[in-house]
Amino acid sequence: IERDLVTVLRRCLERSDSDGAAMIAVSLGPLWLRRGVRAHEAELMVRLASSMDDRGSNPGPRALVTAWSALLVAERVMDPSDVADVVVARDEALALADHCDESTRLAVMGICVQVARILDDRDSAVRLCEEGLSLARQQRDDHNLAQFELWSGMLAHQEQRIDDAIAMGEAAFGVARRLGDTSLIIRAAGLLATLPPDAGVSVALPAASELVELAVELDDQRSLLWLRPAAAAEALSVGDRAAAAGHVVDQMVAARSMAAWHPSSISLLLLVQVAVAEGDDERAAWLHGVVAGHLDILRPGLPPHMVKSYNRAIESLRGRLSTDRFDTLAAQGSLLPIEEAHAEAATYARSITKRLGAPVDDNANAEPP
Repeated sequence: IERDLVTVLRRCLERSDSDGAAMIAVSLGPLWLRRGVRAHEAELMVRLASSMDDRGSNPGPRALVTAWSALLVAERVMDPSDVADVVVARDEALALADHCDESTRLAVMGICVQVARILDDRDSAVRLCEEGLSLARQQRDDHNLAQFELWSGMLAHQEQRIDDAIAMGEAAFGVARRLGDTSLIIRAAGLLATLPPDAGVSVALPAASELVELAVELDDQRSLLWLRPAAAAEALSVGDRAAAAGHVVDQMVAARSMAAWHPSSISLLLLVQVAVAEGDDERAAWLHGVVAGHLDILRPGLPPHMVKSYNRAIESLRGRLSTDRFDTLAAQGSLLPIEEAHAEAATYARSITKRLGAPVDDNANAEPP
């Protein structure tokens, strides 16, 4: 069905039928986001957004398509210089939404707030969440209410307002359970599970590794981008380096299938820590070089304790290697094209699982379909 819809979308674009294309694109956006955005999908949405003009009496379709174009591009951004274009598209969508009905406006806001994952500017996202929470309550829209509670909790976590993160996370978890929305339940539980161990969460939660299994069943690749690193960190905290490396391998395989290298770089932060724990100092320094160029994009969306843990590992590594040797190895890692670097990282992670006697999927090297 998806392939047929994309074919119709392309035909609508060829016929300059932007209204028909918008209807299809807005339906495809959530699917692409959950499954993992491919380059041609983001390009299609941008192409459609740029083809729409303001001659129509209803700005809603254009606002939604522009919002989706911003978010899908944001999901694949690898260079900080590309962030400005995302912000322009997000702001255009929000300006258009001001002239829409409240239901459409709420939907546009819910898409745009997710762009915050790559932005250092958190203030605009916080304001969007506050407005979105108010509007969702007015409309008694529980699904969007839970979404904005979840994003408010994530932003609070990143700003180390832990009490606020717990309150919002538990509220979203409760609404998601009442709605029976498994995807929302997984994300809300994931937020609460990644808070500091002594945070005082009052609800019983599954382990991060169990949340990974649930997300795999749903094919929720977007949630897996941060749940697998969380599960790897959970495994590392109890000394299970094989399990941690296994989660990295799984994410590298998924990255290859989507050619989505940047988002999967989060897992490399954990692989560096595995290498440090294994005493593979030179490999760890090389891996740091692979991921260091993407840290400016990754850091805004990372939990503070994950950043601190990574920084401690790098400090330890620098102390064990000479500064010159560390810098040389990191420079070598930074020179490889990202696809090749991720392939080498996956090979190393797989070697850790074999070294420590963990089962390895022999199909993990297979080319993606």
